[in-house]
Amino acid sequence: MILYVVRHGETDENARGILQGASIDGPLNENGVRQIEEFARMVPTGIKKIYASPLKRVLQSAEIINKKIGVDVVVKDSLREREYGSLAGKSFNDLEDGEQLRELDVNLKYDYRPYGGESVEDVTKRIGDFLAELKKEGDDTALVVTSRGPVRIFHKILNQCVELDIPNGSLHTFKI
Repeated sequence: MILYVVRHGETDENARGILQGASIDGPLNENGVRQIEEFARMVPTGIKKIYASPLKRVLQSAEIINKKIGVDVVVKDSLREREYGSLAGKSFNDLEDGEQLRELDVNLKYDYRPYGGESVEDVTKRIGDFLAELKKEGDDTALVVTSRGPVRIFHKILNQCVELDIPNGSLHTFKI
């Protein structure tokens, strides 16, 4: 199976370095819409379904892509962005221990549970459960639209690596 994973387009919060997570649910900005429209012009062929997280920015991205391919969009809570808890709406630069938290985040060693959020293990389990479910579907190709955190977890699970470069609107291809 070929799995295509796309990060949603840019939001105003992305542009300002604000931690959104699952609880800040803003729409794409103009640049984000352009990013996804550009991706949609080059969307791979053979996709039977789009799987998307329930977040507004992700669904908006999936809808733009789906105008080109016209398939079912299946919303999966397991694909939502990680929860930052009380850190949502802030930037690492605004936090007293921001540099330390940023370093843990970058290296996929984060644990936002003390702030009411999730750990990397929590998100890894959600994505792993989604992958197990996807394998049962038996499709040759699938497209996932999600956020930066889950894209990084797909790389961790499927490529056994820590991927740092996940720009808005970027495509990541995995062979399962």
